[in-house]
Amino acid sequence: MKISILTATYNRAEKLSRMIDSIKSQEHENWELFIVDDGSTDETKFLLSSLNDERITYFSFEENRGHPVAIYESGVLERLTGDIVSFIGSDDYFKDDIFKIIISIFNNEPSEVWKIGFFFDTEDGLLHEDHNRVITKSFLSNEIMSDKYVQSDYLFFYRNIFWKKFMNYFRSPKDFFRSFYDVAMNNLYLEKLNELVVLTGGWGEDNITKGKNADIYFEWSLFTRQYLFDNYKDNMGKKYYRYTLNSLIRNLLIFKGRKKDSFPYIFLGLKNLSINFLDSFTWLIYLIIPSPILNQLKKLFLKIKTKR
Repeated sequence: MKISILTATYNRAEKLSRMIDSIKSQEHENWELFIVDDGSTDETKFLLSSLNDERITYFSFEENRGHPVAIYESGVLERLTGDIVSFIGSDDYFKDDIFKIIISIFNNEPSEVWKIGFFFDTEDGLLHEDHNRVITKSFLSNEIMSDKYVQSDYLFFYRNIFWKKFMNYFRSPKDFFRSFYDVAMNNLYLEKLNELVVLTGGWGEDNITKGKNADIYFEWSLFTRQYLFDNYKDNMGKKYYRYTLNSLIRNLLIFKGRKKDSFPYIFLGLKNLSINFLDSFTWLIYLIIPSPILNQLKKLFLKIKTKR
């Protein structure tokens, strides 16, 4: 069984080298690695050009525009030939000889299991804090927005068929994040969680390959949330519905020129009583404060949160 690993990177040459070494040292040698360099200005290009392994393919872009753009324009998803595929951060690195264990797990699962989420730890050896909340370990794909689904971070490995379906929805860079949900909601398969710790996550201040594109990520995130609510709200659990609607309204109020677009969603929240008084009061404050100020406050909050 062949494993495909995909990563996007920006100015992480040292961490990227560590990740590559963790793959090359695996006892299981039937793998391929695709690296998409999203306009790095450090030593990344030198590192990539010095690689001498036919199993490693890289794509380099001159301009940093966000990893969904780089992945889309590289066409890398069409080149995946592995039986199972994982998309990892370029600052992550795999545990020793973990590939053969992952393959064994997939071999013991029926073909209806398209996706398995594994645990990961941090560089200080601690499990991700949300992993302790895992109760249900098997889901149907269309339960991804139900309240019983554990909304947390895992390292997912997918059967190749998942990515073949993914490409049907990934028609532009802004479609990247919503395409994961489209696959889940329009194809019935099983998803499982496994407590095996397969990887150490870099999880530093640069844990997301955003470069200098925070604004476009905010726009993509808003597009995704609005798309999911408009198309799949009837499939959402009560808590997930409230969270998505509340987040959508807040972000529409923050995004410049989009406040009027929030009104139908505000009316909907008030009509079906899915929003509490605190939510409504927050919307009122957001309506009063100019969007540019709210946007700067959000950036400051995210910056502080990342450093904690």
